[in-house]
Amino acid sequence: WILEQKLSEINQKDNFINLMILSIENCNEHSIVQLIDNGFNILDYESKYSRSIEIASERGFYSLVDMLIKIINHKKLYVNPKSVVTFGNIMIFKLLSEYMTLDQENLELALNSAVNVSFMEFIKLFFETYINKNFKFDFVNSKTILMNSIHQESSEILNFIIDEMIKLYPVAIQSNSDLLTESIKYRRIEGSKKISSLIYQEKNDANFTNQFQLAVNANLTELVKYMIDNKYFVDFDIIADCISNCGIIEVEIISMIMNNVCTNIQKKIIKCINKAILAKNKPLVKYLLDKGGISNSSLFFAVQTNDLELVEMVLEKNSSPSFVNLSLQSGTALLIATKNNNLQICKKLISIPGINPNIIHFIIYYLH
Repeated sequence: WILEQKLSEINQKDNFINLMILSIENCNEHSIVQLIDNGFNILDYESKYSRSIEIASERGFYSLVDMLIKIINHKKLYVNPKSVVTFGNIMIFKLLSEYMTLDQENLELALNSAVNVSFMEFIKLFFETYINKNFKFDFVNSKTILMNSIHQESSEILNFIIDEMIKLYPVAIQSNSDLLTESIKYRRIEGSKKISSLIYQEKNDANFTNQFQLAVNANLTELVKYMIDNKYFVDFDIIADCISNCGIIEVEIISMIMNNVCTNIQKKIIKCINKAILAKNKPLVKYLLDKGGISNSSLFFAVQTNDLELVEMVLEKNSSPSFVNLSLQSGTALLIATKNNNLQICKKLISIPGINPNIIHFIIYYLH
C-alpha cells in the first residue's frame, strides 16, 4: 500500500509538471492558476522553473513571463539570454534582465540570436548598453557576428553592424577579405562597398581581383562600377580570361570593363562572343559584334541556338560566301540548320547570295 501510494504521488507530480509546461507553451494562464490552486508548487522543480520562463519568452508571452516571475520570485532563477531574445520582444528582455548573466559569452549568444531573428531593437540596445562594459569585440567574435549578419535575408542589420564596427573595431573588417567575399556571394551591395572601402583605406594596394570577378559573375553592376570608380587593384588579364568563358554577363558590365582596359585585354574579352550567342544574351552579342567580335564559328553557334534573330545578327556583320559556306567538323551552318529541322533558318541561309549550291543534296537527304 505504501509503495502504491508513493508511486501515485510521483505520477501525480509528473503529471503536474507536464501539464504546467504544456500550459506555459500555450500561454494558458487560467490552467496554470488552477494547477497552483490544486497544490502544485513549481519551486519544488528547480531544474524546471527557469526553463518555464524561457519557454514563455521564446513564444513572446510577456504577461505570462511577468506572472511566472511573481509566482517564482526566487534568487536562484536564471534565464538564458539567448532564449529571451528569440521571439524579438524588447520588453521581455528588459523584464528579465536582472535574472540573466550578461557576460561576454552569453551576450555574444544573445547578439547572434537577435541577428538570426532580425531583432534590430535588441541589436541597437546591445551596442548602446553593453559594449566595452559587459562585452568587448575581438577578431574572432567580430567575424562570427558579421558573417552571421551577411547570411540573413535583410541587409539592414549587416549595414548597421558594419557602421558600429567601424567605430569600435575596424581592424576586424580591414584585415579580413573573407568578409568581402561572403558579402558579394550573398549580394550585399552596400555592405560590400563599406567592407571594400575599409580594406582599401588600410591597404591601398590590396588585390581585389577575386572579389571583382565574383561581382562580375553575379552581374552586380553597381558594385563593379564602385570598384572601378574607386580604382581598386584588379588584374584585368585574369578577369578577361574568365569573361571569355562566360556568356551571361550583362552588357553594361562588359562595357565598363572594356572602357578601362588596354586593347590586348579588350581582344580577350571579345572572345566571349560565342558563349554569349549560346546563352542567347542578345544585348551582349550585339555589343560584341559592334566591337568586331565576330569569329569564324559565330554563325555555327547562332544556328545551333535555333534562334533566327541571332542568326540574322551575325549575318548582318558578315554574309560573305566564304563565311556562310565555311565547313567545320559538324558541317556547314546550312547543314546544321537542316539537321535541326529549322525551316526559317534554312530559308534565311539559302537566300544569301553566294550560298554553295553543292550543299543542296544534304538538305534533300535530311528532309526526307
